[in-house]
Amino acid sequence: MKHYIRYLLVLLFMVLGGQSLSAAERQNLFDWYYSAVFGTGSYSIGNRDVFVITIPYENQLRPATEEKYEILWQVPVTLGFYDYEWQDVGDLEIPTDVATLTILPGIQYIIPLSDSWTIKPFANLGYGKEFDGGEEAWIYSAGIRTLYKIRQDKWRISFGSALYYAGNTQKDKTDLGFAAFEAAIDINHATAWKLNEQQVYLGGYAAMYIFSNLEFIQSEDTSIEISDQYELGLTLSAANELKIMGLEMERIGLGYLFAKDFHAVRLVFSFPY
Repeated sequence: MKHYIRYLLVLLFMVLGGQSLSAAERQNLFDWYYSAVFGTGSYSIGNRDVFVITIPYENQLRPATEEKYEILWQVPVTLGFYDYEWQDVGDLEIPTDVATLTILPGIQYIIPLSDSWTIKPFANLGYGKEFDGGEEAWIYSAGIRTLYKIRQDKWRISFGSALYYAGNTQKDKTDLGFAAFEAAIDINHATAWKLNEQQVYLGGYAAMYIFSNLEFIQSEDTSIEISDQYELGLTLSAANELKIMGLEMERIGLGYLFAKDFHAVRLVFSFPY
């Protein structure tokens, strides 16, 4: 339930300066897989803007034992909104006109190689729908994530990486697929603050994303290809989980994604490795 309630918290941070787009212009505004996994935030590429909300859901299919690895079942649901403008924030208007919907269920194995190092093979297969233009797509991905953690006194440092292939298949159109490599570092330091008797950590992270053939469709005749992008962010976290306004989450923060002809501001609720 806590994953769905996050939607209410997300609405408090909505800031999108948009513009009106025709139904034809809206189709394939962002790559289907990209918009389904990069999370809640305001994304701009070229002269186009969209606000995306991702509602994560995760459940343990099998707990870890001495003989078996843990398996997680994940079903992120992503909603895309157009034409959400600055004055709507001031008027406290909540967007109700959903332009895109993606559902990307998948499984992830948690394989500990040591107390500090974990690898996580994963696979996803889902569906995306663009309502105004009627665009539909099957979305897929498969790959592996790694996480290495260092815990020393007041410091918590994590190194994450991922290698995967993802794409989408649309009726009567060429399949779009791309390979990707990600690398990130997350550094947190204990503060003097406490929340619900838990030590609060102030942190920062940096990430690099390398893509091959990641294409953002601008119109039937034009597109923008992103080969690399970078992200910087600040977060607050706790020893276990933060509890804010009755909601439990791993962390809360803001990240800034940027590349040529592309930038985004997104909310951060986890270190995704």
